[in-house]
Amino acid sequence: ADLDLLAGGLTSKTPDTWNETRLKPHVTFIDENGKEQWLHEAFLFFGSEDSRSNSTFVISADGQKSGDQEAWKRFADYWISPEGVIKTLDKTISDAMSRIGQPGFKHKVIITMPDPIMLEYFYDKNSSTTYWGEAFGKQLDFKNTSDQVLAYRWFIDYIRELWDEAAPEHLELAGFYILSEILVAKPSGWNYKYKRWDKIIPYVSDYLHEMKYGLYWIPYYQADGYDMTVQLGIDYTWLQPNKYWDYPEKKQKKSLKNL
Repeated sequence: ADLDLLAGGLTSKTPDTWNETRLKPHVTFIDENGKEQWLHEAFLFFGSEDSRSNSTFVISADGQKSGDQEAWKRFADYWISPEGVIKTLDKTISDAMSRIGQPGFKHKVIITMPDPIMLEYFYDKNSSTTYWGEAFGKQLDFKNTSDQVLAYRWFIDYIRELWDEAAPEHLELAGFYILSEILVAKPSGWNYKYKRWDKIIPYVSDYLHEMKYGLYWIPYYQADGYDMTVQLGIDYTWLQPNKYWDYPEKKQKKSLKNL
Protein backbone atom coordinates (compact mmCIF):
# COMPACT_ATOMS: atom_id res chain seq x y z
CA ALA A 1 0.00 0.00 0.00
CA ASP A 2 2.91 2.37 0.56
CA LEU A 3 6.60 2.67 -0.24
CA ASP A 4 9.00 4.70 1.89
CA LEU A 5 12.07 6.10 0.14
CA LEU A 6 15.24 5.85 2.25
CA ALA A 7 17.81 8.00 0.47
CA GLY A 8 21.50 8.22 1.12
CA GLY A 9 24.23 5.70 1.27
CA LEU A 10 27.27 7.12 -0.45
CA THR A 11 25.89 10.52 -1.42
CA SER A 12 27.31 13.85 -0.36
CA LYS A 13 23.85 15.43 0.03
CA THR A 14 22.38 13.27 2.78
CA PRO A 15 23.57 11.86 6.13
CA ASP A 16 25.64 8.73 5.67
CA THR A 17 24.18 6.70 8.53
CA TRP A 18 20.76 5.11 8.81
CA ASN A 19 20.87 4.17 12.51
CA GLU A 20 17.99 2.94 14.65
CA THR A 21 17.13 6.44 15.84
CA ARG A 22 16.78 7.64 12.26
CA LEU A 23 14.92 4.54 11.07
CA LYS A 24 12.40 4.22 13.91
CA PRO A 25 9.98 6.97 12.73
CA HIS A 26 9.91 5.28 9.32
CA VAL A 27 8.81 1.99 10.87
CA THR A 28 6.22 3.07 13.49
CA PHE A 29 4.35 6.19 14.59
CA ILE A 30 2.36 7.34 17.62
CA ASP A 31 -1.33 7.87 16.84
CA GLU A 32 -3.67 10.54 18.27
CA ASN A 33 -4.43 8.28 21.24
CA GLY A 34 -0.75 7.90 22.12
CA LYS A 35 -0.57 4.33 20.82
CA GLU A 36 2.36 3.13 18.73
CA GLN A 37 1.32 1.76 15.32
CA TRP A 38 3.07 0.25 12.31
CA LEU A 39 3.77 2.78 9.55
CA HIS A 40 5.38 1.91 6.18
CA GLU A 41 5.12 -1.57 4.72
CA ALA A 42 7.95 -1.29 2.21
CA PHE A 43 11.24 0.55 1.83
CA LEU A 44 13.06 1.72 -1.29
CA PHE A 45 16.83 1.89 -0.75
CA PHE A 46 17.77 4.79 -2.97
CA GLY A 47 20.96 6.59 -4.05
CA SER A 48 22.23 8.33 -7.15
CA GLU A 49 25.96 8.81 -6.65
CA ASP A 50 29.16 7.52 -5.09
CA SER A 51 30.78 10.53 -3.44
CA ARG A 52 33.94 8.53 -2.66
CA SER A 53 34.79 8.34 -6.36
CA ASN A 54 32.79 11.42 -7.42
CA SER A 55 30.82 9.21 -9.78
CA THR A 56 27.17 9.16 -10.67
CA PHE A 57 24.66 6.33 -11.08
CA VAL A 58 22.50 8.34 -13.46
CA ILE A 59 23.34 10.45 -16.51
CA SER A 60 24.87 13.76 -15.47
CA ALA A 61 25.98 16.88 -17.34
CA ASP A 62 28.06 18.06 -14.38
CA GLY A 63 31.31 16.38 -15.36
CA GLN A 64 30.95 13.43 -13.02
CA LYS A 65 32.32 10.05 -14.03
CA SER A 66 29.75 7.34 -14.62
CA GLY A 67 29.71 4.77 -11.83
CA ASP A 68 31.78 1.66 -12.49
CA GLN A 69 31.50 -1.81 -10.98
CA GLU A 70 33.39 -0.86 -7.81
CA ALA A 71 31.04 2.07 -7.20
CA TRP A 72 28.02 -0.18 -7.76
CA LYS A 73 29.49 -2.68 -5.31
CA ARG A 74 30.01 -0.04 -2.61
CA PHE A 75 26.42 1.06 -3.05
CA ALA A 76 25.13 -2.50 -2.65
CA ASP A 77 27.38 -3.18 0.35
CA TYR A 78 26.21 -0.05 2.15
CA TRP A 79 22.60 -1.17 2.09
CA ILE A 80 22.60 -4.96 2.02
CA SER A 81 25.84 -6.31 3.49
CA PRO A 82 25.52 -8.14 6.85
CA GLU A 83 26.73 -4.97 8.57
CA GLY A 84 24.73 -2.61 6.36
CA VAL A 85 21.45 -0.75 6.73
CA ILE A 86 19.49 -3.97 6.21
CA LYS A 87 20.72 -5.28 9.57
CA THR A 88 19.73 -2.08 11.37
CA LEU A 89 16.30 -1.97 9.72
CA ASP A 90 15.67 -5.60 10.59
CA LYS A 91 16.57 -4.93 14.24
CA THR A 92 14.39 -1.79 14.31
CA ILE A 93 11.42 -3.86 13.17
CA SER A 94 12.24 -6.61 15.67
CA ASP A 95 12.40 -4.10 18.52
CA ALA A 96 9.03 -2.66 17.47
CA MET A 97 7.53 -6.15 17.44
CA SER A 98 8.60 -6.61 21.06
CA ARG A 99 6.59 -3.49 21.93
CA ILE A 100 3.48 -3.72 19.73
CA GLY A 101 3.36 -7.29 18.42
CA GLN A 102 3.35 -8.77 14.94
CA PRO A 103 2.65 -6.32 12.08
CA GLY A 104 0.33 -8.64 10.14
CA PHE A 105 2.58 -8.38 7.08
CA LYS A 106 6.23 -8.85 6.21
CA HIS A 107 8.08 -5.64 5.43
CA LYS A 108 9.46 -5.47 1.91
CA VAL A 109 12.62 -3.95 0.46
CA ILE A 110 13.22 -2.64 -3.07
CA ILE A 111 16.77 -1.92 -4.23
CA THR A 112 17.79 0.87 -6.62
CA MET A 113 19.78 -0.32 -9.63
CA PRO A 114 22.45 2.11 -10.90
CA ASP A 115 22.16 2.97 -14.59
CA PRO A 116 24.66 1.26 -16.93
CA ILE A 117 25.53 4.55 -18.62
CA MET A 118 26.96 4.08 -22.10
CA LEU A 119 29.79 6.62 -21.73
CA GLU A 120 32.33 7.04 -18.93
CA TYR A 121 31.73 10.81 -19.06
CA PHE A 122 28.35 11.34 -20.64
CA TYR A 123 29.04 14.94 -21.63
CA ASP A 124 31.99 13.66 -23.71
CA LYS A 125 30.55 11.56 -26.50
CA ASN A 126 34.07 10.29 -27.31
CA SER A 127 34.75 8.90 -23.83
CA SER A 128 35.16 5.21 -23.10
CA THR A 129 32.34 2.67 -23.32
CA THR A 130 34.48 -0.05 -21.65
CA TYR A 131 35.10 1.71 -18.32
CA TRP A 132 32.72 -0.31 -16.13
CA GLY A 133 34.59 -3.56 -15.53
CA GLU A 134 34.25 -7.30 -16.04
CA ALA A 135 31.32 -9.63 -15.51
CA PHE A 136 30.49 -13.15 -16.62
CA GLY A 137 34.05 -13.62 -17.88
CA LYS A 138 34.21 -10.62 -20.19
CA GLN A 139 35.07 -6.93 -20.26
CA LEU A 140 31.74 -5.20 -20.70
CA ASP A 141 31.34 -2.68 -23.50
CA PHE A 142 28.33 -0.43 -22.97
CA LYS A 143 28.02 0.46 -26.63
CA ASN A 144 26.36 -2.97 -26.73
CA THR A 145 22.96 -3.10 -25.05
CA SER A 146 23.53 -6.79 -24.29
CA ASP A 147 26.48 -5.83 -22.08
CA GLN A 148 24.40 -3.20 -20.29
CA VAL A 149 21.91 -5.96 -19.53
CA LEU A 150 24.76 -8.10 -18.19
CA ALA A 151 25.77 -5.29 -15.82
CA TYR A 152 22.24 -5.20 -14.47
CA ARG A 153 22.27 -8.98 -14.08
CA TRP A 154 25.58 -8.82 -12.23
CA PHE A 155 24.15 -6.27 -9.81
CA ILE A 156 20.95 -8.26 -9.23
CA ASP A 157 22.95 -11.43 -8.57
CA TYR A 158 25.28 -9.58 -6.22
CA ILE A 159 22.35 -8.16 -4.24
CA ARG A 160 20.83 -11.62 -3.93
CA GLU A 161 24.11 -13.00 -2.60
CA LEU A 162 24.36 -10.22 -0.04
CA TRP A 163 20.74 -10.71 0.95
CA ASP A 164 21.23 -14.42 1.56
CA GLU A 165 24.33 -13.68 3.61
CA ALA A 166 22.61 -11.00 5.69
CA ALA A 167 19.51 -13.22 6.11
CA PRO A 168 17.16 -10.58 7.55
CA GLU A 169 14.41 -12.20 9.61
CA HIS A 170 11.66 -9.62 9.17
CA LEU A 171 12.28 -8.36 5.63
CA GLU A 172 11.54 -9.68 2.16
CA LEU A 173 13.40 -8.69 -1.02
CA ALA A 174 10.49 -7.64 -3.25
CA GLY A 175 12.27 -6.27 -6.31
CA PHE A 176 14.44 -3.65 -7.97
CA TYR A 177 14.03 -0.01 -8.91
CA ILE A 178 14.94 1.80 -12.14
CA LEU A 179 16.88 4.93 -11.18
CA SER A 180 16.31 7.13 -14.23
CA GLU A 181 13.15 9.22 -14.05
CA ILE A 182 13.09 9.29 -17.85
CA LEU A 183 13.38 6.21 -20.06
CA VAL A 184 14.12 7.12 -23.65
CA ALA A 185 12.46 4.21 -25.39
CA LYS A 186 11.59 5.53 -28.85
CA PRO A 187 13.96 6.52 -31.69
CA SER A 188 12.31 9.95 -31.58
CA GLY A 189 13.30 10.41 -27.93
CA TRP A 190 16.03 12.71 -26.62
CA ASN A 191 19.47 11.21 -27.45
CA TYR A 192 17.93 7.81 -28.09
CA LYS A 193 21.15 6.37 -29.56
CA TYR A 194 22.88 6.80 -26.18
CA LYS A 195 20.00 5.49 -24.05
CA ARG A 196 17.89 2.86 -25.90
CA TRP A 197 16.02 1.68 -22.81
CA ASP A 198 13.59 -0.31 -24.93
CA LYS A 199 16.49 -2.61 -25.81
CA ILE A 200 17.60 -3.03 -22.19
CA ILE A 201 14.79 -2.83 -19.64
CA PRO A 202 12.55 -5.63 -21.06
CA TYR A 203 15.42 -8.13 -20.71
CA VAL A 204 16.09 -7.01 -17.15
CA SER A 205 12.37 -7.38 -16.43
CA ASP A 206 12.37 -10.92 -17.81
CA TYR A 207 15.35 -11.83 -15.63
CA LEU A 208 13.65 -10.45 -12.52
CA HIS A 209 10.36 -12.13 -13.31
CA GLU A 210 12.10 -15.50 -13.59
CA MET A 211 12.99 -15.08 -9.90
CA LYS A 212 9.58 -13.65 -8.92
CA TYR A 213 10.87 -10.12 -8.27
CA GLY A 214 9.05 -6.96 -9.33
CA LEU A 215 10.40 -4.03 -11.35
CA TYR A 216 9.58 -0.56 -10.00
CA TRP A 217 9.79 2.97 -11.43
CA ILE A 218 8.89 6.55 -10.39
CA PRO A 219 8.95 8.89 -13.43
CA TYR A 220 8.14 12.56 -13.32
CA TYR A 221 4.96 13.79 -15.02
CA GLN A 222 4.94 12.86 -18.73
CA ALA A 223 8.55 11.66 -18.62
CA ASP A 224 9.65 9.86 -21.77
CA GLY A 225 8.60 6.23 -21.42
CA TYR A 226 5.75 6.83 -18.96
CA ASP A 227 3.28 5.46 -21.53
CA MET A 228 5.39 2.38 -22.32
CA THR A 229 5.56 0.65 -18.94
CA VAL A 230 3.77 -2.46 -20.21
CA GLN A 231 6.12 -2.83 -23.19
CA LEU A 232 9.13 -2.24 -20.95
CA GLY A 233 7.99 -4.86 -18.43
CA ILE A 234 7.68 -2.51 -15.45
CA ASP A 235 5.34 -3.88 -12.80
CA TYR A 236 4.76 -0.93 -10.46
CA THR A 237 4.86 2.74 -11.43
CA TRP A 238 4.26 5.80 -9.25
CA LEU A 239 3.81 8.94 -11.37
CA GLN A 240 5.18 12.10 -9.79
CA PRO A 241 2.77 15.08 -10.02
CA ASN A 242 5.57 17.42 -11.09
CA LYS A 243 7.17 18.08 -14.46
CA TYR A 244 10.93 18.49 -14.15
CA TRP A 245 11.63 20.69 -17.17
CA ASP A 246 9.48 23.66 -16.19
CA TYR A 247 11.84 26.58 -16.71
CA PRO A 248 12.18 28.94 -19.72
CA GLU A 249 12.96 27.31 -23.05
CA LYS A 250 16.31 29.08 -23.59
CA LYS A 251 17.63 28.03 -20.19
CA GLN A 252 16.33 24.52 -20.77
CA LYS A 253 18.16 24.18 -24.10
CA LYS A 254 21.40 25.45 -22.57
CA SER A 255 21.14 23.01 -19.67
CA LEU A 256 20.25 20.03 -21.84
CA LYS A 257 22.61 20.56 -24.75
CA ASN A 258 25.09 17.92 -23.53
CA LEU A 259 22.47 15.40 -22.49
